Amino acid sequence: MNKMELQIPEARSEPVAEFIHSPLDKHTADCHPIRLLHLQPSEEYYSPITCTIEHVDLRSTPRPGFKALSYAWGDASIKLPIQIEGRPYYVATNCHAALLRLREVGETAIWIDAICINQLDDDEKSVQISMMADVYSCASEVVVWLGCCEAERRPDDKEKERLALGLVSQLSALGYPSMANYKAAAKNDLDVKQRWAAFSWLCFHGWFERLWTLQETCITTNSKALLQYHAINFLRVQKAADTAYMFYKQSKAEWMAFKQQGEFEIGLEFDVQVVFIHERQLLWQFYHEGGLNLRALLGRTLSYQCTEPKDRVFAVLTFLKKETVERIEPVYSMSLCELYARATRAMIQEDQSFQALCVAGIGRNAAAWNPLPTWIVDLRVDYLLDGTNRYPLIYSIYRSSGWAEPIFCSGGESSVLNLAGLCVDTIQGHMDMFLPNHSVEDIIKFLAFWRQSFTKYPTACDPIDAWSRMRLPEEYFSMFKSLSLPESEQGESINCKPTIDGTTYYQATIDRTISSRTFFISGSGYMGVGPKALEEGDMICVIPGCNVPLLVRKEGDHHLLVGECFVWGLMDGEALEGKNVDSWKDKKFEEIPQEDGLEIFRLH
Repeated sequence: MNKMELQIPEARSEPVAEFIHSPLDKHTADCHPIRLLHLQPSEEYYSPITCTIEHVDLRSTPRPGFKALSYAWGDASIKLPIQIEGRPYYVATNCHAALLRLREVGETAIWIDAICINQLDDDEKSVQISMMADVYSCASEVVVWLGCCEAERRPDDKEKERLALGLVSQLSALGYPSMANYKAAAKNDLDVKQRWAAFSWLCFHGWFERLWTLQETCITTNSKALLQYHAINFLRVQKAADTAYMFYKQSKAEWMAFKQQGEFEIGLEFDVQVVFIHERQLLWQFYHEGGLNLRALLGRTLSYQCTEPKDRVFAVLTFLKKETVERIEPVYSMSLCELYARATRAMIQEDQSFQALCVAGIGRNAAAWNPLPTWIVDLRVDYLLDGTNRYPLIYSIYRSSGWAEPIFCSGGESSVLNLAGLCVDTIQGHMDMFLPNHSVEDIIKFLAFWRQSFTKYPTACDPIDAWSRMRLPEEYFSMFKSLSLPESEQGESINCKPTIDGTTYYQATIDRTISSRTFFISGSGYMGVGPKALEEGDMICVIPGCNVPLLVRKEGDHHLLVGECFVWGLMDGEALEGKNVDSWKDKKFEEIPQEDGLEIFRLH
C-alpha cells in the first residue's frame, strides 16, 4: 500500500460546477428508488477519489448488489473534494477517510447517506429516511467505519488496532463470559495491560455514540468493522464489549481488583462506556422482539449524539410500530416545534396515558432562545446527564388519579394541549431543600425542624412522615424518623442505628429526590417537591390518566405546564375519592361534568 500525502486536486483557472443530484423516481409500493455510489479503483491510496452515481430500485429483480456504510459524520464544517461524474462534490473528512479505505479494500458499489441522499432536498430526505430499514436490510453487508480522518491519526494506531482486536478475539471466544475463564485463557499473554488499553481506545470511538448508527447495525444480519489497518466481523466487537460489561456486572469488586492488580490504564469511564455499548445490544434485542414504545425509545436514546435536533425522532423511526410513525407523519421540512408536538401526542396516544408530560414543563425547555410549548417533551436535553434538570419521579409506583381513565381531546390547535383535571390546591410558599453537608446530624436536625414547624397535616398524618415519605424505603424511613425524635421519646428504637451503607443509601435517595427540585407548601398545608421553576399561586392538579400530580400555571386565557410534582397525601388517588369517575368514561371533552370539579386546562 502506497500511502503518500493526501492529494488535493489543484484549482482550475475556470471553476467547474459542482455535482448536482438528479431527481429520483417517485417512491411507490412497488418502487423504492435509491442512488448507489460506484468507487473507481486506484493503485495509489491518496489519489483523488473518483466516482459515478447510479439510480437503482430496491424492488427490482434481480435486487441490486451493494454495501452500506455506517459511520459518524464528524465535523461537517471541514470538507474535502471528491469527483462524481467528473464534477467536484464536497464531503466531511471522516467520510473522505472512509472512502479511501473502502477503495483500498476493493469495495465498489456503496450506499452512503451523505452522498446518496440529496441533503439539500427536505422532501427527498423525508422519503429516503423512511426507507432506511429497506436500505440496510437489502445491503449485502453493512460496513462500520471505525477508522478516523487523517488529522486524527497517530503513529501507533496500527499497533493499537492489533492489540485491541487481539482482545476482541480472546473475549468473543470465551464459552462463558466469566472473569475466571478469561484469566485462564490469558494467563500466558504478556500484552494483557496493553490489550485492555487499546480495547478501551476502540470502545471510545465516536461511532458508538452517534444516534443514527443504532438502526444501521440493528437491521442487518451481516456487518463488518473496518479500521484503518484491519477488518473484523462487527458482532465480535459487540460481543467483546458485552463480555467486558459482564465482568463489570458480575462482580464489581473482582473487576476493580483485576484492573488494579494489572495496573490497567482504564478507569471508571471505561466501565460506563461498556454499559453504554451494552445498551446498543439491548436495543437490538428489543427491535427483533417487536420494538419499544415511542416514549421508552426516545428516553433510552437521549444520551446518543446527533447534529440536528429533528434527528432525535427521524433517526429512530425504524424502531417504531407502523401506526406510531403514521401518527407522527414525519416530514423533514416541518418545524422542530411541530415535529416534537406530534411525537408528544403520539406518546400519549400509544401509552393511553399522560405519562409523557412528566418529562415536560417550563424547566425542561432546553433552549431559552427557542422555547417550545410547555407541554411538549423537549428532546434537546438529556435529563439523565444534565444536572440542571430534575430526574423524573418513579412514575409506576404512584397513582394520584386512582383508576380514572384519561380524557382525550381531539382536534384544536397543534401547539395547544387541552387537559381535563382537578385543581386540588395552590402553592403558598416554597424554599430550597438542598442539604449542604449531607451528614447524619444535619439530616436529623432537618427532620426535627420540620417536626417543630408543622403540627398538623391535611391527611391527619404526622407532618414529619409527609416529608420523610418522599420515596424513602420503609426501613430507612422508620430508622431516621426514630432518630429525629426527642431522646425521651426514642425508647428502644434508638438501638436502630444507621450503618455506613444505610446512611449512604439514605443520602443518595434524598439527593435523587430533591436534586434540582424545590420544596413547597400548599394553601391547605400539603408538602411537596416540584421543579425549580414553580411559583406561588401555581395550581396542584390531578389529571385522570396521569400517575403523578402536575403543577399548572394560569396565564391569561391559557395555562402553562410547570412540571410534575410529589405531594404526600395526593399520590394514591386521595383527591378523587368520592368523585363519580365512572361517569367520565367515553365522555366527549365538551361534556365533562363540571359538578365533579373538573376543569379544562389549555396548555401552551
